[in-house]
Amino acid sequence: MKDNSSNGDAAERSRRIDPFSTADDALKALAVFGGGGHARTLEPELVVLARMRVAQMNNSAYGIEMVEREAVRLSSRETRFVGLADWRARTEFSDREKAALAWVEAVTHFAQTRVPDEIYDNVRTHFSGDELVALTVAIVSANAWCQIAVSFRLSP
Repeated sequence: MKDNSSNGDAAERSRRIDPFSTADDALKALAVFGGGGHARTLEPELVVLARMRVAQMNNSAYGIEMVEREAVRLSSRETRFVGLADWRARTEFSDREKAALAWVEAVTHFAQTRVPDEIYDNVRTHFSGDELVALTVAIVSANAWCQIAVSFRLSP
């Protein structure tokens, strides 16, 4: 898998601005957007799985590293990350987690998928309205962080 977030050599990465030193207020706003609402609504391990899948789908080494650190802080079972890309065929994911992961993929690739009704209908059988909105915000913010990491060639 090509790693777009650390694409190129150090010289290429150094040509890009450091968004943390240039636009720290904007990144703080993104952290607030993505960081709080789901904490009261969703189980932390589910959010970590969703964020990891987003990072994998975006080929973001930076994103993967950040999620791995979050998982360690939560004492999450990191071994499930190994099979995450093939989650449909794996038995260690619950039906709720599989519904969330299908939602992650549909929302992350919304331009291609248009987020199909069958995926929405399935995820609604496992998540309340508040939970689904919180999950969607977590997905959108994870995608934004990956886009920043890839765009500015951030290294883990």
